[in-house]
Amino acid sequence: MVTLILILVFGHYGSINQRREGKRIIKVGIIDGVSTDHIKFKIKKRSYISNTQEVDNHANVVWSVLTDGLEYKNIQCFEYSVITSDGVIDKRNLIKALDKAKSDHLNIINFSGGFYMDDLEIEQKVNGLVKSGVIFIAAAGNTPQGIADFPARMNNVISVGSKNSKGISNFSPIKKVDIFGKGEEVRYHGEIYKGTSFAAPYIANKIIAYSLNQDVSIRKAKKEIVDFANQQGKDKKD
Repeated sequence: MVTLILILVFGHYGSINQRREGKRIIKVGIIDGVSTDHIKFKIKKRSYISNTQEVDNHANVVWSVLTDGLEYKNIQCFEYSVITSDGVIDKRNLIKALDKAKSDHLNIINFSGGFYMDDLEIEQKVNGLVKSGVIFIAAAGNTPQGIADFPARMNNVISVGSKNSKGISNFSPIKKVDIFGKGEEVRYHGEIYKGTSFAAPYIANKIIAYSLNQDVSIRKAKKEIVDFANQQGKDKKD
């Protein structure tokens, strides 16, 4: 079995003109582990791992952050389970998940995982999704002051690092990072989590909320938020 070891267990092809009760519907997916069914959103699930009972809180926390404050009537949720509870991804399963995500015509994908090494086949699949219009967001990894992991460091992927109230988190990469989101003091059912895994869905949440509240496309919302964050960073340096 060919496997890639997950080194990061942190956390517009689809038409945004679909309507439900007068509101646009945004189709959002996560490529992650296996979640439980207790959030208010109905999730269409596809698992590519053999033991679907291997539930840990990683996917649960990702969904909690991603859907925070959003209305269920505006969101369709998709989950592609490829990460086992011990943090291993079979490359073939990830390829299948990327293919299925494309056929589901999503607007935005969050992948809270990453690898040290690039992989051409995975890169081509991600490029295909982005070319079709999907916003692909990935956690940058937990390599302090280092370079973002793959696929986050790809040019057409939104690479998300972690920040806290004082600045960039001490565990966050800083190179090949497009934007920093809240990745510390993330609370879920009485526990506290940290990592770029949870910064990534934080940014996904902001993009979705902006798109809905401002009634703009998901692509325009992405550009506005990333550009604003970059301008803030530039202002702090000046």
